[in-house]
Amino acid sequence: MILTTSCNRPGLIRGPARSACRPQPSVSAVSPARMFCPSKHASSRAVELSQQCNTSAPTAIAMKRGSLSICSAFSGALPGDDDSTPLIAALRVMDPASVADTLWAKMLSRGADLTDFSAVAHVINEDISRFSPSALVAVLSAMAEAGYVDPPLLVVVAEELRKPESMAALSSVELTTLTWSLAMLGAGDLEELLGAVARHASRLILDFVPSDLARLLGGLGELRHRNQLLLEKAANRLSVSLIPMVQLTCEDVAKVVFAFARLDAYDRDLFDAAAKEIIRTTQKGVSPQAAAQIAWAYAQVRPQDAPHRVVQDKPLLYIQAEVMRDHVKQAHATTSLQHEELSDSALPPRILINFLLSYANLSHQVAELFSEAGLYLADNIRKCSSQDLVIAAYAYSRVKHSSPKLMQAIGDVAIEVLPQLDDEDLVYLASAGPATQTYHEGLMQHILGRILHATESSPEPTVDATVLLDLARVVASVQHHNPEYYGPTLDQLLLAVNKTYNATDIESMSQHCGATDINGLQK
Repeated sequence: MILTTSCNRPGLIRGPARSACRPQPSVSAVSPARMFCPSKHASSRAVELSQQCNTSAPTAIAMKRGSLSICSAFSGALPGDDDSTPLIAALRVMDPASVADTLWAKMLSRGADLTDFSAVAHVINEDISRFSPSALVAVLSAMAEAGYVDPPLLVVVAEELRKPESMAALSSVELTTLTWSLAMLGAGDLEELLGAVARHASRLILDFVPSDLARLLGGLGELRHRNQLLLEKAANRLSVSLIPMVQLTCEDVAKVVFAFARLDAYDRDLFDAAAKEIIRTTQKGVSPQAAAQIAWAYAQVRPQDAPHRVVQDKPLLYIQAEVMRDHVKQAHATTSLQHEELSDSALPPRILINFLLSYANLSHQVAELFSEAGLYLADNIRKCSSQDLVIAAYAYSRVKHSSPKLMQAIGDVAIEVLPQLDDEDLVYLASAGPATQTYHEGLMQHILGRILHATESSPEPTVDATVLLDLARVVASVQHHNPEYYGPTLDQLLLAVNKTYNATDIESMSQHCGATDINGLQK
């Protein structure tokens, strides 16, 4: 049975109240409110993992590339939108089934340009009835691979493909190709087409080879389209019988669990079977991207079945930690040897940070991994975004792992990007010091200077009282480093807290604490 997880959004969830997700010790089951990600990027972490991990094209696309020959119809293409161009004239008389092959051929030979795709879109819009459903899917796959996005054409093609007779003509392989093409084109708003795809896929569930089913689920997960029947049938297909699951690579299994987690779906048998298969295939190699997807997925579903998952996932988490640690050591050794920055294709810091964040939200610390990762991230800190800095600091503070070199590097860079961070981000950075037993005076003074300036420059409260209280707690824990500075600063923070609370509308506050009116009714 598929259960809906209690997390309502993709990504690493931040709870409704900021104070509910402050870095602090937790039991092994992490509640959804404590799944951390900065508010303005709450949905981006899952999207990033999806984009960074799902880079391979569907099977049908890969097979199509090897059997193409250059079609002369494209050889004389002229720029421009004129309906009478030789290219459009040639496409009008071409067999529609050959149009996609022609696009692929030109992409492989010298690269199709905007004129080519515009011409194909023009001809399809002229008379879409000439094109079979299979031909339309093939054209979309070529456009998706080239990154050519034509929203009006997508709407027209979607209207045609979602017709019952058109959808019934598509095979399981073509459904996978279509789903992945729509995902690559970012066509998540075509809900009616996606619904038709999911319904037809559920009818053809036994026709899917396991790898194509994994890619189909991955595409639907990226498009955020949930179909309960398809998820139930897919979970049953992959978990009840061991044969389909063992036919998947570790990368494919990662796509499956990641898709289920993104769609807020959980099936115990599926995740148990996936964990066993990941452990079995890990020795054959797993990419950092897939490892990050796996960690994120199991962290996301943990609250739904915590007593079982806490015990069941221990071997998986330890093995995946060792896998990531090996990737970190290899990447670090390579960059140290070459004395140059790491290429993005090896181990992007963001992938590693996402992985560590998942382990932090699981309260699963592997000291050796966090130590190795801290050194690596410190050396590559300039490749991190401002939000990466905050999340890395949070992950280390969550598991209370001290990494002085990393925290020093985070502090140095955070000072430079301070304008990009909001008040809550500043609290996370400030709180990370005491939690990791490190101290960066420059960062603390910059943070406090900005917050105090904001509170003093306006007669009305501009900083949330919770932020001020959290900072006051941090200052109280570090004031022994510089009593002359932190003593007066703490007094200013507490005065600002008092000012903020005094300015708060008591009537509106009472509505959130169960207050009643004269008749005993809750306000």
